[in-house]
Amino acid sequence: MDKDEWKSFLRWLDEAHLQELRARKQRIVDVLVEIRDRDVRSDARRMLRLIDAEILAHESRGLRRSAPRRRSKSA
Repeated sequence: MDKDEWKSFLRWLDEAHLQELRARKQRIVDVLVEIRDRDVRSDARRMLRLIDAEILAHESRGLRRSAPRRRSKSA
């Protein structure tokens, strides 16, 4: 992928919702088995790593919002 394609992907990655991230990840995984070019496979694997990191960040933010807060005991 060239520089502009990566910029576009990273912009999408920053704005995508969790469902979009999971759907794109699955599409890449499905296509990855058919890709033979080494550079294209490398790009696809990098995209998967970045999507996985973003999914983890989304889920982490969701857990923090839903977790009950502990109150400190003051004397």
